[in-house]
Amino acid sequence: MTQHSTTSQTVCQYPTLGIKAPPLPPYLPRALPVPAVAQVVTHAPDRRARVVLLLMAQEGLRRAEVAAVQLGDVDLCNRTLQVRGKGGQGRVTAAVPLSDETASAIDAYLCEVGHAAGPLVRSKVHPDRGITPHTLGELVARWMADSGVKQAPRDGRSAHALRH
Repeated sequence: MTQHSTTSQTVCQYPTLGIKAPPLPPYLPRALPVPAVAQVVTHAPDRRARVVLLLMAQEGLRRAEVAAVQLGDVDLCNRTLQVRGKGGQGRVTAAVPLSDETASAIDAYLCEVGHAAGPLVRSKVHPDRGITPHTLGELVARWMADSGVKQAPRDGRSAHALRH
């Protein structure tokens, strides 16, 4: 009888005893070390690249979210950005605060390219058009390689790692 009451008491004290923990994900997203992020941003080839890199690194945007940003989504006075996020089908899904550095980079970029309506990040070939998420990923990989941060294909240093 004493043994049974001890078991009951243990179960009461530890109600999760005997329940299996959920499986861990097979891998965790890789994040770039802060010095690597700073190195990529410092070596950005132009203002457009700096805006893209800062939106990913400081505001945590995915490449598709960066590609979807419209000029009307940026509020430099209130330092906010409306994000057309994953699963939003083109609708605004979140508002994020802009860091001072990102807001300044956007302002400098807009002074350079003008303030026409449309996408924030423009194609250099067709300045009236935006840029695709795929192209953004390729550009970020090139900028990372040019800065010395990316050493080889599939080394975990990518646009996705930048946002983490």
